[in-house]
Amino acid sequence: MIRLKTLAASAAAACFCAIALLPAQADVAVVKAAGVDAWLESDGTVPVAAIAFRIEGGAAFDPPALQGRARMAATLLTEGAGPYDAAAFKKKLADLSASIEIQATQDAVVGNLYALTDTIEEAAELLGLALTEPRFDPDPLERARASYISSLERMRSEPSRKAYRAWLETAFANHPYARSTRGLKSTLAVIQREDLTAFTQERFGRDRLIVAAAGDLTDAKLARVMELAFGSLPEVAEGGPADLPAVSLPEQPLRLLASMPAPQSTIVFGGPGIRRIDPDWRAATVLMQIMGGGFGARLMEEVREKRGLVYGIGADLNELDAVPIVIGTAATANSTVAETVAVVEAEWARMAKEGPTADELSDAKAYLTGSLPLALDSTTAIADTLLAMRRFDLPKDYLDQRASLIEAVTLQDVQRVSKRLFDTGRFMVAVAGAPEKLEGWKPTTVADDKE
Repeated sequence: MIRLKTLAASAAAACFCAIALLPAQADVAVVKAAGVDAWLESDGTVPVAAIAFRIEGGAAFDPPALQGRARMAATLLTEGAGPYDAAAFKKKLADLSASIEIQATQDAVVGNLYALTDTIEEAAELLGLALTEPRFDPDPLERARASYISSLERMRSEPSRKAYRAWLETAFANHPYARSTRGLKSTLAVIQREDLTAFTQERFGRDRLIVAAAGDLTDAKLARVMELAFGSLPEVAEGGPADLPAVSLPEQPLRLLASMPAPQSTIVFGGPGIRRIDPDWRAATVLMQIMGGGFGARLMEEVREKRGLVYGIGADLNELDAVPIVIGTAATANSTVAETVAVVEAEWARMAKEGPTADELSDAKAYLTGSLPLALDSTTAIADTLLAMRRFDLPKDYLDQRASLIEAVTLQDVQRVSKRLFDTGRFMVAVAGAPEKLEGWKPTTVADDKE
């Protein structure tokens, strides 16, 4: 699901399924510094450390006329800050063997700092400059603008982009989530330095910040890093609370067709999801593993293995701050779109009616508890997952509980929750391309087409 992951592009947002895969860890420490609490998973095995952070208030808060501002600002934060222009900033990071990555999702600005233990304090100073003294110099700004506009032009010919946008713009209608994180040509063209500066002033404050860390750090060293990285942020962001209006998906099934010339079509499908705080969430994660979790899952078996209609197909839970959804994707030849959609819909309905089998439940739980090492393949991944735990208000000892919680999911649980999660009465499908035999589907366009 290449583009669908951008819906919750932060690693924290993407981790709510991976959280259940984490192996038991040592006690998680809470470090207080710079007016912020951080969770720390300390491990001195390798002399490296990672900091993950999340600042609430992402692209969904951009004014309609400035769509793309959050993403552009996040990109340019590391293109020069304080006394360092873009080249000097990058050289300084390279000299420290460090990296800083910052991006904007719909809901937040998220980032990672990764460095050797010996250089992480100097790298944290650079992160602090990026967050509080970004330069937004003319040359990097114009390069970013040209790159984003060029990217949008290329994506006009990509069915995957158009199907994804058609699904989102219809699902969220007039809600800010219907807007494009990437922006539109018309909005990218007018964004100026003062708009980017206003973005950081409105959004960045310690009241919106959560932090997690992992690696070769003591409590005292992490406290110093936090002071350097976040201590200069204002205590309260000028923009006030980062709250979005509530939103729900349409109450009826929808079939959307975004016609365009293409050798094959992309299908995006899904419906309402289940929140992480919901008691049914864990059963829902097991169900999504059974339905759309890759090889061995129902969709892959029925659509690819038995019928050869697609190369790959999957579906997953995604949780935005204002709404949880289930969303999946596949690509197939124009001549087999109708058949592919019919098989997906049939499996959706079958799961809602019958739920999974005992063998499917056993296999899914074995996978979710047995693939634990893959979830923690780096120090950054550990920090990201701790950050996700903080975002979803999970307890610090959750890592020790996860296997037993997964094992506790019963066949009765998943059969009951399947009726709720796979509600065919609210199943939305968007197809982009030149598919055959889709009579009666609603023609649709996306915002990009109107420019």
